[in-house]
Amino acid sequence: MADQATQTLRRQVARRAHVVRQRTRLKNQVQSILHRNLIPRCPAADLFGIKGRCWLANQPLPTDEALTVQALLRQLDFHGQELRIIDAELGRVSLARKSSG
Repeated sequence: MADQATQTLRRQVARRAHVVRQRTRLKNQVQSILHRNLIPRCPAADLFGIKGRCWLANQPLPTDEALTVQALLRQLDFHGQELRIIDAELGRVSLARKSSG
């Protein structure tokens, strides 16, 4: 059985994997809405980057679909922030282990 520090680290890594899966699910939902409404492929390299979001905001979607996309993007932003927090903590743990080991 792993020690407490290792168990804590495993939980954090599992939490990170869960957040990444959630972000992927949200992105797939946005892509599905675009596909369902016959919106052509985004010319920007990253649909969820600054240019891609500007492009996305100008697409002719029905009101309900546009509201859904906005909600999904808010959730995506939240999960992105959570991922940054988790990554920062995992980085601190990693650095602490390297300096003590």
